[in-house]
Formats: sequence, structure tokens, C-alpha cells
Amino acid sequence: MGQRKTFIVDTSVLLYDRSSIHSFPGNDFVIPLSVLDELDRFKGKPGLLGESARYVNRFLDKLREKGNLHEGIALENDQTVRVETRNDEIVKK
Repeated sequence: MGQRKTFIVDTSVLLYDRSSIHSFPGNDFVIPLSVLDELDRFKGKPGLLGESARYVNRFLDKLREKGNLHEGIALENDQTVRVETRNDEIVKK
């Protein structure tokens, strides 16, 4: 088995491929808080960018029902999704 990796995404990844939030089975998917702030600015936009921003926000809202996003939520594909509020902690975890 391969070693678990941590992928830190930026806003463009989520805006141009909303399914990317599901695309890292067996790994950790980290979203910096600043990316969520940027996604909020796109939610009201028409077209693909707005749709992607709304999709990611809805998906994260559903995950919040399962637990704390700052601690990480496990998905069915053995991937975890975590929101990091402190940039200096992203790599340490």
C-alpha cells in the first residue's frame, strides 16, 4: 500500500473541477480557510464558477453534520477532508 499523502488545494482547483473534492481516495484533502473565503465570493456568479462554488459549499455543509471540519471528516473512499484555519499548521498535520 502507498503512503498516505496530504493535498492542499487552492481556489482554482475547486472552481474548475468541483469533483476534485472527492478525487483523492486514501489521502488527506486540506482546504485552507482563505480558499473558503474566496469561494464565497463566487457563489453568486452565473455559470460554471458559481455552480462549482455552491457545490463545494453545500458538500462541506453536509460534512459539518458528520463532525468537525477542522479535525477532518473521513469520506467513504478513505479520504479525509479538513479545513485549516492556520497556514503554519497545514503541513504539520
